[in-house]
Amino acid sequence: MGEQFKWNPSNERVGQMLRQAVYMEDQVTLEHLVKQKADLESKDETGATPLQIAASQSRPSTISWLVSHRADIGKVDAEGFSALTWACVKGHRAAVAQLLTCRADAEAQCEANGKIPLSLCAERGHKECITELLDRRAGLEHPNRDGTLPLMCAAHHNETEVIAYLLSRNCIVNATDGEGWNALMYAVNAPVPAPSLGGEAGEKKVHLDGSVGKKHAAELLLLHKADINAQSTDGLSPLLICAGHDRPLAVRRLLENKAEVNLCSQRGQSPLLMASAHDLPNVVRALIMANAEVNHTNVKGKSSLALAEEFKYIEVADLLKKAGATAMAVTHYSANSGNGCVIGHPSTSGWHVVSMPSLLNSKAKVVRMQVDCTGPQLRWQSERCRVGSCHSWCQRPIRKMIVVTTEIVGCFPPLHSAPLDSVCCAFWELLWDWRCAREACSH
Repeated sequence: MGEQFKWNPSNERVGQMLRQAVYMEDQVTLEHLVKQKADLESKDETGATPLQIAASQSRPSTISWLVSHRADIGKVDAEGFSALTWACVKGHRAAVAQLLTCRADAEAQCEANGKIPLSLCAERGHKECITELLDRRAGLEHPNRDGTLPLMCAAHHNETEVIAYLLSRNCIVNATDGEGWNALMYAVNAPVPAPSLGGEAGEKKVHLDGSVGKKHAAELLLLHKADINAQSTDGLSPLLICAGHDRPLAVRRLLENKAEVNLCSQRGQSPLLMASAHDLPNVVRALIMANAEVNHTNVKGKSSLALAEEFKYIEVADLLKKAGATAMAVTHYSANSGNGCVIGHPSTSGWHVVSMPSLLNSKAKVVRMQVDCTGPQLRWQSERCRVGSCHSWCQRPIRKMIVVTTEIVGCFPPLHSAPLDSVCCAFWELLWDWRCAREACSH
């Protein structure tokens, strides 16, 4: 009799056969390999296990069989993706349902990007998988590792159907992440489709019962009372974020819903400054029509026109000039007391102190100083009194005063945000100490 053949493949070969059987849903081969004590956690070159392959290929019956034979449902591959993560990414509702039935964690964060299954489905538009997860009690307000929520992920990828569905499930529209961003901010920060795809007009829209026409992502959020003037921790608002993208339609939509056109960030950036710096003439035009402040400056003293001319944005510069913009960098002055003058920008909390004599470093013989304050209870000291005296104060609103001097002491632009009393004191102290005002004009 001939010698009996004994089948003894290597572990690597058994693993290959196991994964091939998963792809083919070959239950007979799977049963045979398990009898041969095949390792159900064997990985391919990408680190994927048979269970992860079954999930990515939407093989619910194979998933059930593997879990019943004690395959690890929470194991991750080289990319940090578990079986449930792969099912959500691929949009396989049947696989998601089977894994949840097998007690996969519906709120576990992906090791690779820190996102929960609901967020992974939301940013890819897998509405059916979202429905399955929510029906299995996945939390709508459960955050990702970075503090973002599923609604924010859907908004950032312009998945309007998912946004409408999440809002219909009572998702909190004004919830914020760790940096103070809400869903509306993410919506206006979404990438704009390429011009070949229609640009901003080519974005996904959805029809709502009882409304006219289809709605964009931002419109959906605004209809559900999204805070249009909310600001992040660094002062960014939806309009300010939107102004940095080629989204003139969205800018107009925000302005129509009473977005504050001159609301600035902590660094003094306004929507018009943002649009000018990114060479977006259509956005600049929309902001100018909404009465944006064309001469506003950031913390570096740069105006919109200064930025446009610096980067040679001709069309933007022309629009700003027609609106009355000037390119001069402006320094804002306020005062403390004594022999110093505080220089800085009213929108910042940090002030830099320099001595008054340092303001005299100029060859100019004549300077026009202008103070423009609109406070209703502005107190001006009498011209004949020095600062610190306790008499001759007068209560009278004064809107503007221009003084010509024979020596330059500095250029005072509008002081809208500085303390009014300190402005008045510093202004008159400067005039007195350097022999300005009427005595200078009489020479």
